Amino acid sequence: MRLFGDFATQKVGLSPHTFVFIDGAGGNENRLTPRAEVALLKFMHQRSPDTFHYYLEALPILGVNGSLEDFAKKSRGAHKVRAKPGTGVAYNLATVQFFLISQALAGYIEGKNGHLFAYEVVVNNGTMPTIEDVFAIFEDVSQLSSLIYDQTQIP
Repeated sequence: MRLFGDFATQKVGLSPHTFVFIDGAGGNENRLTPRAEVALLKFMHQRSPDTFHYYLEALPILGVNGSLEDFAKKSRGAHKVRAKPGTGVAYNLATVQFFLISQALAGYIEGKNGHLFAYEVVVNNGTMPTIEDVFAIFEDVSQLSSLIYDQTQIP
């Protein structure tokens, strides 16, 4: 993780105060501010066209495939959003209920104007009476991504 911290600060240019990385699995203890996330996405976009192409192709497409296949299928942003989801859920022993730590989508939106926009949408600290409630939150975050797509027409 020290090597990754050095990479994030020295190569990407992130402030060490904008992220916490505990492990490579992306567990609940890992954190990244939205601004730092977008800076990391911009850094990836600046790699060689071949490198970025492989990176972009690895991201699930909203309403089409991977972990985004079943969400926002009929939205205007379907097929236009490529993003990596991140979900953090805990079971609260004190209330005997699930608790949403975080639900995020971060990646790129192919705008109506042809530009590629780096973006992130995050919902933190939500109640979830059942574990299945995470799917409704996932749908909401996906629909928000589609709404962002709707705003990508720059005059």
